[in-house]
Amino acid sequence: MNRVIVISVMWLTGLSLMAQPGAGKLFIGGHLSASTNVSKTKSGSTTEKNGTTNYLSIMPMAGYFLSEKIAVGASLGVGATIYKNPNASPDKVSTVNFVFSPFARYYLISGTGGLFVEASVSTGIGTSKSYYDTVTDTENNLDFSFGVAPGAYYYITPKLALEAKFGWLGFESFVSKPGGDVKDINNNFGLRLTPDSFSFGLTYTL
Repeated sequence: MNRVIVISVMWLTGLSLMAQPGAGKLFIGGHLSASTNVSKTKSGSTTEKNGTTNYLSIMPMAGYFLSEKIAVGASLGVGATIYKNPNASPDKVSTVNFVFSPFARYYLISGTGGLFVEASVSTGIGTSKSYYDTVTDTENNLDFSFGVAPGAYYYITPKLALEAKFGWLGFESFVSKPGGDVKDINNNFGLRLTPDSFSFGLTYTL
């Protein structure tokens, strides 16, 4: 019985050591973020739906461990938002952006499971379409942001890890061009804890 316990402890220890990020290793993977937000107005016993917003982001990524504590890499993917409200004009607005995001990570706790802080700079280019009864308006968008996000990971095998990032703190700038020389600019700085700031993913260490 004691021998079984010793062997089990040694096996788990070996697995933990194998799963720790190591200098010179490459990893690939991706993150998925999806959310649905429904806005409603309630008056007495009557509830009216004002609109529904659906968001989806798919971000494949690749990275490289400079050391057991530091990794760098980049994500390249797409994000899409669709807003629908049959009682409004426009009754539908869809936005699709292609996003490139270099990042650097610092692992606060490393091993089979741990925590990291990720700093990133993101640039997104895309279009927004507003659907009216008889016409559709199209705007070009340019998004830029930089900030930090906390994350956690856990190796389910020596090479395959589950990851999650939750929340984001930083600066964002959104520029839309309805046409001609007109530009609408919206700048924000602060903490974001909305559903689209939470993402889940997988990484595979090569």
